Amino acid sequence: MIGETIGKYQITAKLGEGGMGVVYKATDVTLDREVAIKMLHPTLTTEPELKTRFHNEAKINAKLNHPAIITLYDFFYERNSYFIVMEFVQGKTGEDLVMEIGPIPHPRLLPIFRQVISGLAYAHKQGVVHRDIKPSNLIITDPGDVKIMDFGIARIVGSQRMTSTGVAVGSILYMSPEQIKNQNVDHRSDIYALGITLFEMATGKVPFDSSAGSEYEIMQKHIEAVVPSPKSIYPHIPENIESAIIKATQKAPGDRFQTMEEFVAALDMGKVEVTPSPASTKFEIPPQKPVIDDKGTSKPSVETKKRSPMALIAGIIIILLVTGGGIYFYMGKKEVVETAKVTPARNKRTVAEKPREPAPRSATPTTQVTSPPEAPKPLPKPIPKAEPVPISYVFNFKAFYQTINGLSGELKEGDSLTSEDYYYLSVNPEHKLYLYIAQIDTAGAICRMFPNADFSTKSNPLPSGMEYRFPEKEYFYLDENKGRESIYVITSKSPIEKVEDIYREVVSADDSERRQLAEDFKEVFNQQSSNNIAKLWFWHK
Repeated sequence: MIGETIGKYQITAKLGEGGMGVVYKATDVTLDREVAIKMLHPTLTTEPELKTRFHNEAKINAKLNHPAIITLYDFFYERNSYFIVMEFVQGKTGEDLVMEIGPIPHPRLLPIFRQVISGLAYAHKQGVVHRDIKPSNLIITDPGDVKIMDFGIARIVGSQRMTSTGVAVGSILYMSPEQIKNQNVDHRSDIYALGITLFEMATGKVPFDSSAGSEYEIMQKHIEAVVPSPKSIYPHIPENIESAIIKATQKAPGDRFQTMEEFVAALDMGKVEVTPSPASTKFEIPPQKPVIDDKGTSKPSVETKKRSPMALIAGIIIILLVTGGGIYFYMGKKEVVETAKVTPARNKRTVAEKPREPAPRSATPTTQVTSPPEAPKPLPKPIPKAEPVPISYVFNFKAFYQTINGLSGELKEGDSLTSEDYYYLSVNPEHKLYLYIAQIDTAGAICRMFPNADFSTKSNPLPSGMEYRFPEKEYFYLDENKGRESIYVITSKSPIEKVEDIYREVVSADDSERRQLAEDFKEVFNQQSSNNIAKLWFWHK
């Protein structure tokens, strides 16, 4: 197919293949734009049910117009096959990110899920239930935009179900209990699947799996087993994210969030009331695939929405501001950069020594996040967390590389370097700040990069108004250990005692101790405001 023209679309590359069809990258020769084309396998065009499902995907996508949902351009029949034409999005799926970096740090994770929730909330208002939410159906671009893909088994509320075979459709690892049992499915099934997706992207693992690869075992766990505490798998998850996951993944739909708006409010405010229902009625799944009665469906009942706490909080804030007699907040601006993983040498890296890994691509700007305000002294209680005061310590962190072949440029997230290449770091603070830069190598051990007299004559705090280079005169190299390297950056308006202690211990620590100190440093990193941190990772090939 590569190089051929179908309709007005010239096929340029194959992007992927699944059970129902193949996805190609193509160029719309009329409009001169790149598109993605999904082609139903010609062998399946004789299957009425699959043909209907494929056409259903096109019709449902055509109903939706939202920045977080893939846009449909065209649907046509040619060469004995059906084609769906969609916008082409360059990026990585949520599954790709988990495979690459494991648990995704919450400063990066929350902006992703806010966009997903916004897109699903819109789809639900249009009466569309996705029914197959999972990390591989979320694509994240380099600038951080998110698109929800694959409405292949989505259903319009009140319409007939797509299957007549008695088999549930969806992805077993993320399916809600009612979807597995093929009961009436509404938007709360998407809420459950999104909770499981958030669990995986926050911890690096799915809550329910089977060592034997048994779908039957996984389905029973979704129906009967309690979702484990995310913190028991990855302890650095904030309380609000853990509480939101637990609430979203309750067995009974009525015990979950009832709308996507409630879901995002819990993530943003950290106030979630979790009232797990007692163990749901045991549902016996036959040893084979579950046989499901598929005779029609009733419309889900409309439930009263919970009143959002935002209005009440806003009222309290206004009263506090008036009685407090004028409180002024300095609104800052912050940029968080996802940078490549760096492998500096043990305690010193210069041109003579070869460091660790290939440098990644430059950091991705994140959305502005504000910090909670301090309470005015006359008031008995602090201003509620819902009205944060951003105190930003913008530091414009970047990395630059040069290869043995003379190529150079800005190091971006996911870039690759070899042991023959080298790089340096650059920081340009807009405010006076305390700066801490640490590298965690492929073995998980920490090396302090700043403050460190081996790399710079400068020390904390750093004045604003000038650019700082690390190392000051030479470069960092990569050693023989290959894998993924990471650089972590923390800024603060005052010294961070825990980091100072870690840096003192690193000097005399052995490999095992340096690995433990790396975990301690990452814990401090994850506790900071997203305004004041950056991370860069890259591959050492």
